[in-house]
Amino acid sequence: MDSISASPTSGFGANSVFAHVVRALLVLTVVRKAEQILVNDSSRVKEYLLIVGLADFNKLSAKLILGADSPAIQENRVTTVHCLSSTGSLRVGVESKCVELLATGVCIE
Repeated sequence: MDSISASPTSGFGANSVFAHVVRALLVLTVVRKAEQILVNDSSRVKEYLLIVGLADFNKLSAKLILGADSPAIQENRVTTVHCLSSTGSLRVGVESKCVELLATGVCIE
């Protein structure tokens, strides 16, 4: 096996290091079965959520990340968004909002 550094500066996370070493990303059999069950279930709606996402999920996610007693939550200073492409869309969204609000300090979890 190749020796690859998984340090924060290497650009590799655990999955990408594994994929690089064995030349394939491991997907568990149970994940493949679950995906197939969902794909074959014609009663399920398979559309993306709206940009606002699910209100309960948003609220609970913020509480999980920041703590239910967080001053930011209590003072209504927290916002959440759903993104399709993960970190890239989150970065663009945060940068746009910072420019719009002339923000100097933003905490992203």
